[in-house]
Amino acid sequence: MTVDADHRLLSEHTTDIVMRVRLDGVIEWVSPVIQEVLGFSPDQWVGRSTLDMVHPDFREELATQMQRVATTGEDARFEFPVIDADGTSVWMESAGRLGNDSDGNSVPCCAAAKRQRQSRDPAPTR
Repeated sequence: MTVDADHRLLSEHTTDIVMRVRLDGVIEWVSPVIQEVLGFSPDQWVGRSTLDMVHPDFREELATQMQRVATTGEDARFEFPVIDADGTSVWMESAGRLGNDSDGNSVPCCAAAKRQRQSRDPAPTR
């Protein structure tokens, strides 16, 4: 099995949502498990901003954190409510990392998100 095949196998069969996100926050690729977790097909999110997924009350905070990652290159971990296909807000945890190409230039980052356990306060309603 090639490295690309290994990566595909992992990203397409994990229970976490895996995304490749440009520095401006636009999703370039999202794993198929988004259908199971949030009720959206991957095609419904490719080309859209990650902020579109987030409850409106948390978008500004997340945008600020994403900008910090893009400018400092630090890894990040966020918790925020996401609006699923039914319009319900569910808490998600996301971890992101900025990548670099062989010349040291910043490239799209990778992010993974998973649904939080129910022990957290209910997510705000839309």
